[in-house]
This record gives sequence, C-alpha cells and structure tokens, in this order.
Amino acid sequence: MAQLSPVIFNLLSGIAITAVVGVSPSAAMAQTPTLPTAITIDQVALAQLAADLAYPTSAQRFFEAGNEQFEQEVQQLTEADDEQPSEPLLNVKPEALKQFED
Repeated sequence: MAQLSPVIFNLLSGIAITAVVGVSPSAAMAQTPTLPTAITIDQVALAQLAADLAYPTSAQRFFEAGNEQFEQEVQQLTEADDEQPSEPLLNVKPEALKQFED
C-alpha cells in the first residue's frame, strides 16, 4: 500500500472533514491532526549508532568464518581432483561390501 505524503494527507483529511461535517475548508484544516515530526538524536546516540553499524555482528562474523572455511574446503577438493591420490580416500571393509551384494 502506498504511503501518502503529509501534505496530501492533510489536504485529503481537510476535504473529508468538510464533506462530512460541513465546515469550511480552513476550519477543517485547523482540525486536521498533524503528523509526528522527525525524531532528533543526540550526538552520543548518533555516534553509538554509527559504531554499531560499522562493525559486523557476531552472527555476521560467524557466517563469514563458515563461508571462508567452506571456500577453502572447496578449493582443496578441487585441487585434489587434479592429482591422483597415493592412498584411497575411503577405506571400506569387505564385510560391508558383501552386505550389499545379497
């Protein structure tokens, strides 16, 4: 849903009050509720907000560390595909293979 600008909101409110109540538009505009003004922030709060936004959160650090580890593992596996391993990557007991032959 689209937001109305404060000027249009006040104008439409005044017209609606004029139509319903039957008062003059200037009187209707005087009765129209005003929208809240912008909130002011003191310098300390502004500095704290800037500091909070500038540094990554613990969740962001956790995600970045996991992503970096994942990329390193992908790189290692990609490099391992290019080389022939000297020993098998997976050792399977013969008994386990017989289980699937039946």
